[in-house]
Amino acid sequence: MATTHYLNPDSYTLHGFFDRDLRPTLEINSGDSVIFQTLDSAWAIEKRLEIGGRRMKFTGLAEERVHNQFGHSLVGPVWINGAKAGQTLEIKINEIVPGDYGWVSAGGFPSYWNQKTNLLDVDEVTLDFDLDRENLIAKSRFGDFDYRIKMRPFMGIMGMPPNLPGRHTTVVPRPWGGNLDCKELVAGSTLYLPIPVEGALFSIGDGHAAQ
Repeated sequence: MATTHYLNPDSYTLHGFFDRDLRPTLEINSGDSVIFQTLDSAWAIEKRLEIGGRRMKFTGLAEERVHNQFGHSLVGPVWINGAKAGQTLEIKINEIVPGDYGWVSAGGFPSYWNQKTNLLDVDEVTLDFDLDRENLIAKSRFGDFDYRIKMRPFMGIMGMPPNLPGRHTTVVPRPWGGNLDCKELVAGSTLYLPIPVEGALFSIGDGHAAQ
């Protein structure tokens, strides 16, 4: 009989890399469901504008999980009993529930889009949105400008570690998943990935309200 499991972001489940030697935080059987609560890509669970600047609130992270973090915040990894390298992992996305805020940023760091829009040499600008989960509308918070975006939530990162030693960045996509940023992977869709390591060691994070 299938079981539903829960994984929350905490010092045990959070990591910012893929690593085949990372200890699993959950063991499940094929056909089970997992409800993940994730942070945003910048490791925040709350981000609000206040007088005098920005306030960000983070979960407490254990030293072994934050040491040399260099990527998006992920929750996992999940060990799937019976999963073998060379098999295929079927990931059914049943539901994606956004938080109550969202943000976008540009400038301040090297990236393809910052280079394409000539924003490499300017300070980073971040714009915040309130998210209406019921009506799936993101409403701007910047000044009096009423800017709204239709939400179509998806998870930016779903994947497994390569069968190679060491820690591997979350920034790039790989055959086994990673930073896919595929906006078609909304609730109701299914993702198929080749399994690279025993147990699969699946992790997820980087939720998007829209793209």
